Amino acid sequence: MLPARCGLHIFALRGWLLLCASALALGACGQRAARSSVAPAFEDYYAAHGGMRTLGAALSGSLVVDGTETQYFLGGCLQHFPGLQVGSTVIPCVLPAELRLEQPRLAADAMPESALGFAETGHTVQFAFRNFFTAHGGAGFFGYPLTEALVRNETQLVQYFERSILVWDSRLPAPDAVQCLPVGSFAFDRSQAPLQDFQPVTDAGLTGAFTAADTADGLATFVEAHGGAAVFGARLSGWRIATDGAKEILYENGILVEASASAGGATLRALGRAALGQPVPPAQQLVLPGVQFFPETGHNVRDAFLEFFARHGGSALFGLPLSEMHIEDGMLVQYFENAVLTFRPGAVNAQGVALRDLGRSALNAAPFSTATAEPAAGLTLHTWARFPIARSDDEQEIFVIVLNRDQRPVEQALVTLQFVTAEGPAVFVLPATGADGRTGLLLPVSALKATERGAVAYTVLARAGQIEAEVRSSFNVQ
Repeated sequence: MLPARCGLHIFALRGWLLLCASALALGACGQRAARSSVAPAFEDYYAAHGGMRTLGAALSGSLVVDGTETQYFLGGCLQHFPGLQVGSTVIPCVLPAELRLEQPRLAADAMPESALGFAETGHTVQFAFRNFFTAHGGAGFFGYPLTEALVRNETQLVQYFERSILVWDSRLPAPDAVQCLPVGSFAFDRSQAPLQDFQPVTDAGLTGAFTAADTADGLATFVEAHGGAAVFGARLSGWRIATDGAKEILYENGILVEASASAGGATLRALGRAALGQPVPPAQQLVLPGVQFFPETGHNVRDAFLEFFARHGGSALFGLPLSEMHIEDGMLVQYFENAVLTFRPGAVNAQGVALRDLGRSALNAAPFSTATAEPAAGLTLHTWARFPIARSDDEQEIFVIVLNRDQRPVEQALVTLQFVTAEGPAVFVLPATGADGRTGLLLPVSALKATERGAVAYTVLARAGQIEAEVRSSFNVQ
C-alpha cells in the first residue's frame, strides 16, 4: 500500500443530487432512459471531444433542467445555451461542490517547466493526464485543474478539474490508462457505487468506452457475431501491438488477435494450450448423436459443449479440442487450443457453458506498466515508479518485471538501474529477480539530485544468461 502523504487524504464523496424540476424530464429522477442516444443539440460537440472515450454512453434523453436543455452521460453532463454569441453553445456541467476537491495554488517557481501550467488555478497538468487533457478539448472541456495529480491507491493517480475527475491506472496499456470517473452516472442515479470505489478495468468496464475509430474496423461486429460478452467477457484493453507484431485486444476470457487467414479476420490466442500444460493422449471416437470427433487431435466434443462450440465460431475461434470433457475442481471442463469451456453444475443445455477467464489470468501474470521495452533477443522489461510525481522528502520505489519471449517471469535475472541526475549518473545493482520475475529499489528521493526541470530519468538494464534488454523511464520531483 502507498504510505500516507502530507496533504493527501481519502475523501468520501457525497451524492450529487439531481433536482427534477422540469415537467419535460423523461421519467423520474434517477431513472435511466432506455437506450438513449445523443440528442441533436449535442451530437457535434460530443463527437469532437472524445465521445465514448470521455463522456461515455448517454444516460438520459434531452431534458430541460432549470430552463436549460441538458443531457446526462456516464462521464458528465452537457448543457445547451443557444443564445451564446461567442464560443460553443454547448458547455459541460461544472462539478458541484460535493464532488470538488481543491488544493492550494502552487507558487509560480514550483511549476515544472515541462508541465502545462494554469495561472487561473495555480496548478499543472502533466504526463499521461496532459496527453488525455489536450487530446480531448483541454480547459474548454475539462475546465482548469483544481489539484495536482494525487495518489488514489497503489496503482492509480487521480486529478480533479472543474468539470471532470480523471484517473490514471498503471495496470492499463498507455492508450487506455486515463479514464474519466463516472460523475454523470453518480449524479443521475444516486444508487450507483461511490466514486472512490470506481475501478477502470473491472468495475466500470471498458466495453463501449472506446472511440469510434477503435471499433469502426469491424471488431465490434466480429465480437457480437460470436457471442459478445457471453463468450468474450468484459473488454480489458484497446488495440495493442503484441510481440509478434499482430494487433490484439484483451478480453476477460481471451486475447482476440487479427488473423487474416481466419474466418472473420480474427481469432483467439492459444491460451487454452498454455493452460492445459501437458498434452492429453487421444481418445476413442464416439459414434453417438450430439458428438463430433476431431481426428486432428483425437478428441470428441459433445452435448452442451458441442452446441456452444458450434454456435459461437467452432474451431476457427476456439481452436481444436485438446482433451475430453472431464471433472476438474468439481466442475465439468474441456480444453481447446484457444479456450477452456466450463459447464455450470445443474445446467441442462449450452446456456450453462462459459469460458474460463484466461484473458484476465494472462493480464494478472504479465500486468501492463508505464514503460515497456521492445522484446530484445527474447526478454521484455516493464518498469514504473511508485510515485510518478514525487516530493523531495518521499521514499521512491522503482519496480521492475523481467519476462521471457513467452511472457513468463524470468527468475535470477541481473538488473541494474542507472539514474541521470544533475550531478551525473548514479548506478544501483538490484537484487536478482524472484520467481515472479520482479525486483525493485527503494531509496530516498533526496539521494537523487533532480535536474533543473525536476525530472529524474533512469535506465533499467536486465541480463539473463547471455541475453540483455533495457528500457528507459522517468519520474518528476516537485
